[in-house]
Parts: sequence; structure tokens; C-alpha cells
Amino acid sequence: MRLLSCLVGLACLGLGPAAAATEPQPDRPMLTRSGLLVAGRSLELEAGGAWQDGGFAAPFRAKVGFGVVETRLGANLGGIGQGAPGLAGGLKLGVLQKRSFGLAGYFDSAIPLGSSETWTGEAGGAITAAMEGGANLRFNAGILMDGSGGALTLAGLPLRGLVAIPVGAKLDPFAELQAIVGNGSPAWSMGGGLAFAPTEAVVLDVAAGWDFWDNAPRVQAGLTANLGQLK
Repeated sequence: MRLLSCLVGLACLGLGPAAAATEPQPDRPMLTRSGLLVAGRSLELEAGGAWQDGGFAAPFRAKVGFGVVETRLGANLGGIGQGAPGLAGGLKLGVLQKRSFGLAGYFDSAIPLGSSETWTGEAGGAITAAMEGGANLRFNAGILMDGSGGALTLAGLPLRGLVAIPVGAKLDPFAELQAIVGNGSPAWSMGGGLAFAPTEAVVLDVAAGWDFWDNAPRVQAGLTANLGQLK
């Protein structure tokens, strides 16, 4: 947490005196990415704690918007002490961006730091839509890639969907489903949770779910904060 505080402090030093925070566009807490991008020239941070894959993780991600491109850099702060920071980078490309609808392509890549770490990546598309009845929808379709053994192989085709039903102006309960299609039976995961926006620039979240492929729980809690425009 000390490292996270330092990162947030350094980020704040880069904000202009008239920087105005904008509405966050979280990709957390669970699986389904947003089809909306961070506002141009603004910095957004995502951080939290998670129990997944049988252990504790502290995912952190910094995102900066550059018009129709969003750059992303993330790490598992919980693994730094064990020499496994889980570095990852990525991009989002906005194809269509409106307040109530977003369509974007994305590419995420692990950044291996040693021979013991394997490169993995994912490319695909993400859609976010706010329906007239009040529901907010997300859908992702992508390709998982694996670089084990020095060869690039297809690791599966993830399909993800999320439905959120706003309760008032600040609370969004949601449910989520994922299926990874490959050679054999699909690998299913499902979950749900709550997102709460105490201010216009911060979203808090908590979620829990079950990975039926690994037969294990997933639990996450954290926040997304938009820190405004960079100088």
C-alpha cells in the first residue's frame, strides 16, 4: 500500500492547476472490459485487492487517454516482494465513442521479466451501451494467445458479458458471465457485485464470483479514480 500511495502522489504532481477530473471508465473489478476510453489527456488509476487463483493479488493499473487511443500499464503489487510483479501493458483504440455507447478494440500483453515468466496476450473488441430502460451493458469478444515453449499458440476465445442495473445515481449492482471457448468444453466463470460512485471522479467496487474451470472463488474490492488532465 505504501508503493501505491507513492504512485498516486507522483501522478498528482503531473496534474495541471486547472485539471478537472472526468467520469471514470473502469475495466475492473472482474472480467469484462469497458468499451469506453479514458478522456483525452487524463490520468486514471485502478487499484484493489483480490483473492483469485488460490492466492492474494493487488492489481494496479494506470491509464492515460490520447484522443482515440488509451495506453495502459499494470502490475500485481502483491507479487512484487516475491519477485513476480506481473507487469502488463496494453492499448485501447476507440472506434465509436459517445456518452451512452462505446465501441473499442483492445490489446493487452504480459511483460515477462525473466526466463521463468511466459508471455501471454489478448486482443479483441469491447462494447458498452446504456439502454433507455436504465440497464448498462458490456460485451467483449477476443483471442487469447500464449507464448509457452517459444511458439505463439491460440489459448482460447473469451466471450464476456455484464449487465448493470443502476439504483439511484450512485449505486450499480451488476452480474457477469464469461465463457472461454477452445478445444473442448467451454471454461465458465460467473459473478456479481456492486459499484458505488461517492464522487464524480471515483468509483468503488466489490465483487465475488466462481471459476468453474478451476473450481475456485474470485473476490475483488477496490477503486477507480480519474485524476484529471495531465499538463
